[in-house]
Amino acid sequence: MEKELRPGIEEYRWKSPNINDFIVKSKKTVDILFDTVNKMKENYKKIKDSLQDFNKAVIEKKTKPLSPE
Repeated sequence: MEKELRPGIEEYRWKSPNINDFIVKSKKTVDILFDTVNKMKENYKKIKDSLQDFNKAVIEKKTKPLSPE
C-alpha cells in the first residue's frame, strides 16, 4: 500500500493530469487491504472463541472426604 500511495504524497497534486487514475487505483488497493484486515480480525475472533472452549476443565476434581486423623 505504501508503494502504491507514495506517488500521491511525493508527486501528484490535485490538478495533475493523471490524478483521477491514481485515485481510482489507490482506492482499489486500500479497499483490498481493508477487506483483508477485516477478514483477519474475523478469523482471529473465531480462533480466540474456539480456544476459549479448550480453557474449560474437562474433568472436575472433587475434594476427597478425609478422616479427622
